[in-house]
Amino acid sequence: MKPTTHPDGHREQLTPLSGFPMLWRKVLSLVYPYHCIICQTALPLSYPHPVCFSCEEEVIFLTRETICEICGRPLASGLCNECKQRKNSFDLLRSAAIYEGKWRDIIHHYKYHGKFYLSAFLSQKLFQVYIKERLLQESDFIIPVPEHFLDRIKRGYHQTYLLAKHLGRKTGKSVITAFLRKPKRIPSQTGLPARQRKSNVRGAYRVKPDKKLKGSKVLLVDDVFTTGATINECAKQLKKNGAVKVYVLTLARGE
Repeated sequence: MKPTTHPDGHREQLTPLSGFPMLWRKVLSLVYPYHCIICQTALPLSYPHPVCFSCEEEVIFLTRETICEICGRPLASGLCNECKQRKNSFDLLRSAAIYEGKWRDIIHHYKYHGKFYLSAFLSQKLFQVYIKERLLQESDFIIPVPEHFLDRIKRGYHQTYLLAKHLGRKTGKSVITAFLRKPKRIPSQTGLPARQRKSNVRGAYRVKPDKKLKGSKVLLVDDVFTTGATINECAKQLKKNGAVKVYVLTLARGE
């Protein structure tokens, strides 16, 4: 298998062995067999990514025909009750799949178990959503949701930046990290009720004023959308500093 090559010459690492010539991959596979990261099924060296077909087939990918027009919640048609009742700070949100089962397992491997190389595979799923949504394509540049520098050091990489970087190369859009920062470190939001999450993120994100933000349409990239506290806070701060539209693209969302 040859790694994907972009027009700028960048080669994506889709699997742990993608960066090696085929001969070396064959040798390495004897010591480190190539398996699906979820079910551990053995995969041929020519397999294009580190998740087998059976595991990927179980993922509930979202389509435009089955989601809320604004927030992307699974819905037969129109707007969900939440979007009817309150105004989100973002203008449109789309997610690749529901945050459950095998898709949740894949994201956990990416975020919590050091498998940074999954960013190439996961960004392909973001790109598949992007090319089907006209408003996302109208964005001027991409901004990854930032994390506190101590969290980045602890993990060893910034997971949303890697997703944004790959997406930027696929779409030709600039990825800008300087505009949105997270100077305040907050406790894990996992399992917390919506009200507490909203309280935690208040003041956690700051925008560096820049003339490029004035009148811009921003594509905000994150990994998981749950209550919307983080995304809404980021979108609110971006709009306070001149952005006219904030579109959001995430790997997953809760139901």
